[in-house]
Amino acid sequence: MTVTKKLIEVALPLEAINLGSKPETENPFLRSHPRAIHNWWARTPLSVARALLFAQLIDDPGDGGMSDEARIKREALLRFVASLATWEATSDERIIDDARAKIAEQFDGVVPEFWDMFSGRASIPLEAQRLGLNVTSSDLNPVAITMQRALLEYPQMFQDRAPIHPQQVPGLVERVTWLGASGLAEDVKWYGDRVRETAETRLSNLFPTGPNGDPIVAWLWARTVKCPNPACKAYIPLVSTFALSSRGTRKTWISPRVDEATGAINFRIEKGPTVSAVPTKIGRGARFRCLNCQQPAEEQYIKDEGSAGRMGVQLLAAITQGTHPLTYVEANDVRHVQTDTPGDLRGIDVELNYDPRAIWCPLYGLTTYDKLFTPRQLNALFTLADAIGDVYKLVLDHSNQDKEYAAAITTYLACALSRLTDYCCALATWNHSNENISHLFQRQGIPMAWDFVESNPIYGKLSFSVAAEWVASSLTNLPRNRIPARVLQLDATNASIEFSSPPIVSTDPPYYDNIGYADLSDYFYVWLRMVLRKIDPRTFATLLTPKDQELVASPYRHDGSDDAAENHFRGGFLRVFTKLNKEVNHDVPITVYYAFKQEETYSDGNGEGRASTGWETMLEGLVDAGFQITGTWPVRTTKKARSVARGTNALASAIVIVARQRRQEAPLATRREFLARLKAELPSALASLRESSVAAVDLAQAAIGPGMSVFSRFARVLESDGRPMTVRSAPSAY
Repeated sequence: MTVTKKLIEVALPLEAINLGSKPETENPFLRSHPRAIHNWWARTPLSVARALLFAQLIDDPGDGGMSDEARIKREALLRFVASLATWEATSDERIIDDARAKIAEQFDGVVPEFWDMFSGRASIPLEAQRLGLNVTSSDLNPVAITMQRALLEYPQMFQDRAPIHPQQVPGLVERVTWLGASGLAEDVKWYGDRVRETAETRLSNLFPTGPNGDPIVAWLWARTVKCPNPACKAYIPLVSTFALSSRGTRKTWISPRVDEATGAINFRIEKGPTVSAVPTKIGRGARFRCLNCQQPAEEQYIKDEGSAGRMGVQLLAAITQGTHPLTYVEANDVRHVQTDTPGDLRGIDVELNYDPRAIWCPLYGLTTYDKLFTPRQLNALFTLADAIGDVYKLVLDHSNQDKEYAAAITTYLACALSRLTDYCCALATWNHSNENISHLFQRQGIPMAWDFVESNPIYGKLSFSVAAEWVASSLTNLPRNRIPARVLQLDATNASIEFSSPPIVSTDPPYYDNIGYADLSDYFYVWLRMVLRKIDPRTFATLLTPKDQELVASPYRHDGSDDAAENHFRGGFLRVFTKLNKEVNHDVPITVYYAFKQEETYSDGNGEGRASTGWETMLEGLVDAGFQITGTWPVRTTKKARSVARGTNALASAIVIVARQRRQEAPLATRREFLARLKAELPSALASLRESSVAAVDLAQAAIGPGMSVFSRFARVLESDGRPMTVRSAPSAY
């Protein structure tokens, strides 16, 4: 049976797609972006997902031969894909309507089914929904499922609905109509303000003002350990920097003063042209010096003190903010507030999984989630959680007992609380370059922080109201086509779903061992569960997120065995895509995103080389599952893919693999036959890539597609000794 090639299998306006992703990849604080709903560690730009999905669905006009007419049609389609591949197109209904019309014509008016089984924060399903497809979005992780419901289900369920909170609120902008999720967003902000106001009343004694009467928006702390010198009476403040502001010509820093008689340390605030205070941290790693006797405290000593519960904290300074700019206040001028840790820790006193790749704080005694927060932060966050519970009842009263709407508002406010903990924790740090707080998850891990910032969740730029506004802003640019989506929590390796017709698949699966989603998301899960388990007991039934079924290669989950971890990933990946091969729409290829990062040295008998284990496993899994690779496209999905120097481009941060079902009667091939076929097909394929304006630095990755297309067309390629050629050795053959 002859299958018409899709545009994505032949050509893409790759340069335009990568350029169009810049607003999303280079601005992590882009407001009104769906990612504002909550933190997540995979960030496929909406513009990229939209453009590639459209090209995945539409026939290539030149598949029957490249006549002048076909070439003109293809070029027009490529220009249209380029217009889709911008952040502005997200809210341009004219372009989106045109795309939907083209897809409807392609499928004779029948709305296609779509499935992403590793949906994460739902970037790809959102664009499938925007383009008019019937979306099924699924994931194993409860945090991801919560985001998907918030972005895919609730906005469609309550589309064009006016806000239900009392309309006589002063300052509310009168509106005739509330398009899309704007009414829902307005309610999220309004009820978010009620949560903050309630918490402020209950917590007024915990958040004093500074000496000038302005609210304190942050407290700067240092962890401390007793000096290992038995003759010294001092405690060492573990400080990586004393700088408060390094901007402009007048710097501000904390200057430690040691009382030699007692070993006590006081901290003064000074200003000058250069920061003159030297931190106590020595070089790399956890090594610090005593300010009193200069005795170093080695890393193992710091770990032992932390693990024994003997690590303390000392206030370095505070920051106030009123109508004037930030003011730095000396620790001695700040009123001390005695705050005890809550007696009931509400289930967050569960242990962190120690992942040696990414989660390091347990080495220093921060072994349970409650220890990642100060007592004041715990009291504040618990109070905010209680206030959200009160709002659930308030929404019921205002909505004529609409439980679904109350659950929706509660879900959004729970997301606001959860994302607030990224800043409101004892692992956030002070950024003296920008004079702001750096959040915990700046990288894909939970590191240790020695000097940290305790933010005020009631007042200022990091209050709960601001977090709720960010969550509300995520609803601004969602699809408005009244096509509901189906969100399911399930294990992709054992998924059994009914579709009205074979689904089209595009997915961004876990990247081998690059990111431990379950371990990292536990940090947020414990807070979401605290609020949502009463209204969604099934999703939040477990104390922590599911781990055993997660499709990642984490050796520490397999007694440290790299082989066992790899076998777990390979086996699960093969099960997922073998099953998919039987169920997907075979008229349309599948697309699979892969973050091209991890490399290792290998030896294959012909010398050593470099290989990407995850990349190889992904390709091998698709081939073994019965797919033929028909394209590989390097795309920019993260900021790290930006230009690294003038005139020099970094490699793509992701490769999108395009694959189709391989013919069941696919033949075997010898190495010689494989090479002969490559020699015949590769030149024209490379010429087509160049016509797609593939950058020179990306050409090698893009060229993998045509080569793998030939390789995976055969049931097996046999080496001269009869052994099957592997995916790893295939590139070296040509």
